[in-house]
Amino acid sequence: MEKAQKKLLAMSLVVFMLVTLMPIGVFAAPVYNAEATTDTYYKVISQKNWELAPGVEETEIVLNNSEGSKRQVVHTVKVDMNNPYTKVIPGYKGMIPTPGNYGTESTSTQAKNAEKLGYGNVVAATNAMLSWYNNAYYLANPHLIGEPLGYSILDGYYYENSQGQASGANTTLVINYDVHPETGETRPADMPKVVLRDIKEPLTGWEQNAISTWGWLVKPDANGVPVNQYQSQASSGHTTGHESRTFVGVTANGEIILSVSDGRQAPYSAGFSMYEMADYMIKMGCVYAANCDGGGSTTFVSERPGEELKVNCSLSDGGERPTTNTLLVVSTAPASGVFERASLSSEYDYYTPGSTVEFTALGTDAIGTEVAIPSDVEWVLKEEGMGTIEGGVFVSNGTEGTVTAQMLHNGNVVGERTITLALPDALTFSQPVVTIPNGQKAKIPVKATLEGLYEIGISSEDVTITSDNDAVGTVDGLYFIGAAITPDNNSSNVTVTLNAN
Repeated sequence: MEKAQKKLLAMSLVVFMLVTLMPIGVFAAPVYNAEATTDTYYKVISQKNWELAPGVEETEIVLNNSEGSKRQVVHTVKVDMNNPYTKVIPGYKGMIPTPGNYGTESTSTQAKNAEKLGYGNVVAATNAMLSWYNNAYYLANPHLIGEPLGYSILDGYYYENSQGQASGANTTLVINYDVHPETGETRPADMPKVVLRDIKEPLTGWEQNAISTWGWLVKPDANGVPVNQYQSQASSGHTTGHESRTFVGVTANGEIILSVSDGRQAPYSAGFSMYEMADYMIKMGCVYAANCDGGGSTTFVSERPGEELKVNCSLSDGGERPTTNTLLVVSTAPASGVFERASLSSEYDYYTPGSTVEFTALGTDAIGTEVAIPSDVEWVLKEEGMGTIEGGVFVSNGTEGTVTAQMLHNGNVVGERTITLALPDALTFSQPVVTIPNGQKAKIPVKATLEGLYEIGISSEDVTITSDNDAVGTVDGLYFIGAAITPDNNSSNVTVTLNAN
């Protein structure tokens, strides 16, 4: 084992560590199907899930390459369109475009206004399309500025751009009626409920809701296998063309996938290229996918359990850009005030074997309104042989691998959270110098990682911390307490060593 130290300045503490361990296997988080494509550039670093409403699930995925130099934060909502309480509708300023009332509004404003106008409880939303309206046509027709591109259908109401269906759009997401409102017929068996199709395809009369998008990312081949439409950019798709992105897809089961990748914010999140968008959607199970407007327009809004509807992405412009129209995920599930599920969380996704991990739980009803968790819930572990759990506190028995904490109510799983237990192979510091005022307490900024990608939560039991100058202060767990009086030698080198191996 190697140890290294750095000098600390003026009543400050410098901490540094380098630990060499035996090789450790990779513990991949169960996020998306990484084997759905041959591209292995990105690894999943972490994943958080929220059930927004019956049939609507949000996922926040963090990816990075093996060098740790291309971090990506991706927000995704999966909508089960066979759930009787879910709808996906086009949003717009005032909802229905009407001559003389065209305009643009931010995604969150459109979502909240849709609720006020009685369209239901919006639990998620993304931007869709935007025209800059600065071409010759709109300069000559300023009264049309703000009209949607392509066409849109809201509960059967059809709007077409004044320049025609294909004005600025190449694809459209369509949700068909289950029962035709005029004839009373049941939708034909060979007609899917959800379809992403070329905008030039003729209308069938079954369209209940539809919204236009820019163009294809993924389409199936003759055998139904999804094909990345930017496959020719595979060699450059990870190095060029990165932006904030908004994109939509449809799975083989007819689920709608709405995704937003934060961009223009490296190292926090670099943003996806066109090729990467398509690859991500195939890994999420999409057989069809299309690109929406991106850059400063890219916005992701959701109503997480116990929270209000709000922006939950990192906006590349620092604030919301007004957009023409949006994709709104609406839940019509009734508010009951009765406990239905719990959102479980932990501080980290990865912990050391032997850790004690306290899970927190937020109880909600079916639509995410916070309610009290019943006293008769049970905590269990999905996997055997990993340790024990009681009252939401998991005690590891030292076994490496994944473990899932579950909350049960009346014998049913109402919430779960998966973590991974693994030893770090490096200890680093988030900052090289820590200045501690006399008599004050500061956390030592130690960071444990695996393969340079996965941050692992550690406790004071996992490491031994020593200081070479006790006059500067004392170590207290993972904290350092500065001396009450400044000594003549007011700096200290501190060494942190992993106890395991």
